[in-house]
Amino acid sequence: MPRRLRPIRDPVTLIVDGDPVVAERGEPIAVSLVAAGRLVLGRSVKYHRPRGPVCFGGRCDGCLMRVDGTPNVMTCHAVTEDGARVETQNVLGTAEHDLLSLTDWFFPEGMDHHHMFTRFSPLNRVMRKVARRIAGVGTLPDAPRPAVTPREEDVDVLVVGGGASGVHAANAAAKRGAKVMLVEERRLGGEAALRGESSARLGPPVLLRERTTALGVWHEVGAGFRGREQSEPVRWVLLGDDDGVIRLRARAIVIATGAEEGALAIPGNDRPGIVSSLGALRLLAHGVLVGERVAFVGAHDTLDVARAQLVAAGATSVGHFGSSEVDAIGGRPSVSWVRARGAKVSCDAVVTGDAPSAVYAIASQAGAHVRFDGRGFVVSADAEGRTADATTFAVGRCTGRSGEVARAQAERAGELAARPDGAVASPEVARAAHERAPRTRDVSTADKLLACRCEDVTAKELAEAVSRGHGDLEGAKRYTGFGTGWCQGKQCVALCARLLEELGGERADAPITPRPPIHPIPLAELAGLVDDEEPR
Repeated sequence: MPRRLRPIRDPVTLIVDGDPVVAERGEPIAVSLVAAGRLVLGRSVKYHRPRGPVCFGGRCDGCLMRVDGTPNVMTCHAVTEDGARVETQNVLGTAEHDLLSLTDWFFPEGMDHHHMFTRFSPLNRVMRKVARRIAGVGTLPDAPRPAVTPREEDVDVLVVGGGASGVHAANAAAKRGAKVMLVEERRLGGEAALRGESSARLGPPVLLRERTTALGVWHEVGAGFRGREQSEPVRWVLLGDDDGVIRLRARAIVIATGAEEGALAIPGNDRPGIVSSLGALRLLAHGVLVGERVAFVGAHDTLDVARAQLVAAGATSVGHFGSSEVDAIGGRPSVSWVRARGAKVSCDAVVTGDAPSAVYAIASQAGAHVRFDGRGFVVSADAEGRTADATTFAVGRCTGRSGEVARAQAERAGELAARPDGAVASPEVARAAHERAPRTRDVSTADKLLACRCEDVTAKELAEAVSRGHGDLEGAKRYTGFGTGWCQGKQCVALCARLLEELGGERADAPITPRPPIHPIPLAELAGLVDDEEPR
């Protein structure tokens, strides 16, 4: 089980489903709950399978809870305060004993909701009402929130991502005299520190906004900012922070969003206690060990870092396995074993690190091309960071580059982005032809292999989509609903692309279209974006 490595120094008390939980003031609520031994924080929408945090970075569905009357709060981002009320959502009973989890037992091979109860219309109407009552996540807030008026800003260059590549690009643009803003979801250099890497130093002319998320890019004509000509074409970026939202216009955008691990194609891959290597490092940074007996699955440099740091902190490694060597992961309700190399290995946590994929949504919305390399997605950019859009640049891990190569790319991209006359777009990489791949995966087993955690889409449902002629990524998404849940495909799209290829579907050439906002935000903050003179 997880445990704290140091005593709590500034204690506060959370009220979690009516029970007191002592936590460290200011740490993420999800960290506090896991440290207290609460690995199951909710249930999935269709099968009501147990859910727990995977990434601790806002890229999965595992930590959604109701906090002080507000539903669907990502508790990995919400910090602890004394007396905060935290409640489990989407259960009939408790998180660990949910009566609706019988759905998972009744449908061991999955549920074909497209054709269920469609032959007899009276029963179909009844089942639609039942589905509407039990589906979804959370209920309405305790009280409505008033519309939040956005702040408005203009810069020459916006850099999204505060890793080494983002900092190098921002510094290079600022040296050329550009007004530069750098936004980072967490803290500057935090990801580098987790990996044990040295972080770059940000120059003083750069405006830094930490704990600020790029929520989306809009291209609009006839919807200018307040006080501007309404016929003026506008490309603007919506930013979110603790104080609301910022509507920002930038002449050039540099994407340095990095890459994150996706899910494993293993039955039982959605069990609580399965944590990404970055998630385990984020947990460790708060002084919490992910488990005592840990299985490591995958092959990636960040996984190697996580294994070394967790073992040094006191965890026991029960084995390091390739993803193809693991047949299943099991336990009730959280992980207690993996079956690898023909043997069942006892563990209380599984840390994964395989097939990283670019954090590509903002790049795609800004006009860059994103391609599938057979394992994950990569933003197409040349050695100078140029993309298919002349005012959009991409650098670093999201383009598949690291080290000194990434630094040279970032510095050149910053210089080009700072030029008032802009840059020349890089020729877009040709999209691959839609080809059928040979089928290499058998999904006849009754064990559920979740392709999409948020929407409970299984590999069998993807196989069904292929058999019905929906073998391309976009068609399979529309048929099954993967990528349309809470995380908006951050965890599942690369996995679904790989699975479709293994199931005999078409080889992916690009991800599904990411729509803004790419992170869920309250309707009150979206409502404030409507100009006063426009009809509401």
